[in-house]
Amino acid sequence: MERPQRPWAIWYCDVGKQLTGGFFIHFANILVSSLLGKSGDECAWYFINYLFDCTIGVGIVYLIHEAICSAARQLYPDGALARIGEYDGPKGNPDLVVWAKQMSAYLASLLVNKAIVGGGLLLLKDPMGKLGDWLFRPLQPHPQEELIVVMVLCPWLLMTVQFLLFDAILKATPKRGDNGTGGGALADGDVLSPYASLGDSLGLAFSGALATSSDKSDEYIR
Repeated sequence: MERPQRPWAIWYCDVGKQLTGGFFIHFANILVSSLLGKSGDECAWYFINYLFDCTIGVGIVYLIHEAICSAARQLYPDGALARIGEYDGPKGNPDLVVWAKQMSAYLASLLVNKAIVGGGLLLLKDPMGKLGDWLFRPLQPHPQEELIVVMVLCPWLLMTVQFLLFDAILKATPKRGDNGTGGGALADGDVLSPYASLGDSLGLAFSGALATSSDKSDEYIR
């Protein structure tokens, strides 16, 4: 469970970004796969598209989104992109106009990512096509099973990791000092990058893995 927890209305707004972006990527991948699949297996191309989106693509979206938000903060310090994940509206309700502007920045990042990934796959069309055919050769005689693996199982596994990473990008970052974590509150006008939570999440996961490994080593020595 995250600490501090987001109000439900804010959580719905954050998840709404991901759902909208997910639909965009899904149909973009179908389009790219249909174009590249003319010389190979369309299902294999869809999987390769999704794999790149959930690995290299996350880093590309991260950089493009940060660049857009940084430029917006320079031009409009109090604008909608100044504090990602905050949708201050009347009576404490989320402002859908602010949400739409933040959603637009996220979709623009996804669009640039898809252009880069799609262009890269086009340049590497022959070797990637051979890799996809090799990966899915056992399933090619069974198109229904291949469709379930490519369109259901693989996206479910990959999207779980992608969802956690993008959530760290799209949600508001708690101010320093929340929950007694130290560091003091932010001064007026200071902006804490939303990507700080991504680094914190990865750092905590890495620290936890090291602690678990150390405990197991101590038990083995004893």
